[in-house]
Amino acid sequence: MRKRILTVIIAFMLIFTVTGCKKSTLNFSTDDGTFDIEEIKDLSFKEKGGKTITYLYGNGIVSADYVITEDTVIIKNDYLITLPTGTHEFTAVSKNEKGKLTLTVKDNNRENKIVNGSFETGDLLGWTAKTVFKGEQGLLSFKGVSEKTETLDKNDRYYLSSKEEEKMGLISSTDFIVGGSGFITFQLAGTSNPLCYLSVRNFETDEELARYVNAYNGSDEFATYRADLSKYIGQRVFIELCDYSAFDKIKLDNLITYYEEEPTGMLAIDVKPTFGVFYATNQVNNGDFSQGLNGYTQINFNGDGDVFKVDGNTLKSNVNGDGSVGLIRSSVFTVDGSGIVSLSLGAGQGEKFDKTTFVSIKEYKTNRELFRLANEKKSGNDLFTYYIDLSANLGAKCYFEIVDNATNAWDVIFVGEIKTYYQQSPEYSFGNAGQNLNH
Repeated sequence: MRKRILTVIIAFMLIFTVTGCKKSTLNFSTDDGTFDIEEIKDLSFKEKGGKTITYLYGNGIVSADYVITEDTVIIKNDYLITLPTGTHEFTAVSKNEKGKLTLTVKDNNRENKIVNGSFETGDLLGWTAKTVFKGEQGLLSFKGVSEKTETLDKNDRYYLSSKEEEKMGLISSTDFIVGGSGFITFQLAGTSNPLCYLSVRNFETDEELARYVNAYNGSDEFATYRADLSKYIGQRVFIELCDYSAFDKIKLDNLITYYEEEPTGMLAIDVKPTFGVFYATNQVNNGDFSQGLNGYTQINFNGDGDVFKVDGNTLKSNVNGDGSVGLIRSSVFTVDGSGIVSLSLGAGQGEKFDKTTFVSIKEYKTNRELFRLANEKKSGNDLFTYYIDLSANLGAKCYFEIVDNATNAWDVIFVGEIKTYYQQSPEYSFGNAGQNLNH
């Protein structure tokens, strides 16, 4: 009798285990569970039984990465672009049940392509913008995309454009590996001013590998360029669109970073700063201008001819009057000793002088602007000496760029002696301390 009762109990427990522990699962369907970098979109999954979903987890996804509407889960494209190639599984949870949903990120040479190079998402997805003037977000040049009014092609509606009216800034793409033929293509419009350009940078070192301007037309009509990056095949790089000109604008569209074969388009010419073979001492070459323009390279923004001259050991940007615009670049020097450098500035009396007539100190190879100085005293023909503290950059190789991008009366810049080495920090007052306009 006791054995029979035990058998019944065991049988009952087995039935309870099978029925009581059995849980139904969530099941999902989707019209398209594949994400392609060439066609950026959200992915939608629907629970077949109409059950309400509470949350999702897996692959580092957080609540901001998806939207749930009762029985439907929508995974956002700004999360999908972060996933590597392959199949990814997620767990969806309802009140008492769980279930799996999967999606696939298509390869399609994904590692060789940037996100949203044609801006057809209608926003800056995949791009990061920042200002280059005193950290002022109100002067950020890249804030969104613009919509074309002349096109009837729904797949070519948007483009990127910087803004005028004193605004300056940079905007960077996602990174990619140079592959295939090594060529990329892009469309540029707007100014041909060399202060506005497209830059290719090494992702690990930030070295500027190439720089391109809208050299062919300098108008609002887009021109298609092809750029040869074949010597950088295998390097991880990113694209940066730069607007250092307060009153010009540059436009970018249809940036394509992978071709198996060399594409068509006008060949883009690399205009990044070059210095040849040199030994960077701690004093910039011809800093007192006693040898005229020896050791300096100048660029006329409006074509050929000089913009800068030396008059009485003072560099002046008024060869052709106030309307001359251009820049002049020094030799490379090494920040040494106390790290203090000095120079004298004059003129720059225009209303927007600090955005149009200024001196940049840039790092060699990266060509990053470490310090931007303007003649805040606006002292006319009189030169005022400024001291700049570069001690945080000891050992760095740098150079000066002196810029006159203004055309109004007295919008010129005068530069006296540039001294880049002080063994001990010189004594100077707060009024003589150069204020960095780029931070």
